[in-house]
Amino acid sequence: MRKIQQLIEEIKGLKMEANHKSALRVHTLLENNQKLFLEKMDPTDFNYLLRSFNDIVNSNARDYYTDRYKSAYTKQFELLLFHLDKII
Repeated sequence: MRKIQQLIEEIKGLKMEANHKSALRVHTLLENNQKLFLEKMDPTDFNYLLRSFNDIVNSNARDYYTDRYKSAYTKQFELLLFHLDKII
């Protein structure tokens, strides 16, 4: 439980980072810790979040500063926080 709490705190701390940098880090954390997150989250929800962040990080670089990109990132980040809060 301690490891997942550390990951959750790290993800929450990324809220203040630049959108693309934060999205890359969140995606990496989710991808590298799938087993741990799947023990605590519904697999359908986790897979949706992972795919969503994958789509965000694979966006075209010219989109990083558009309102659409920021909106998509914010929406998925808030959804992720909602699910992480249910774990704690």
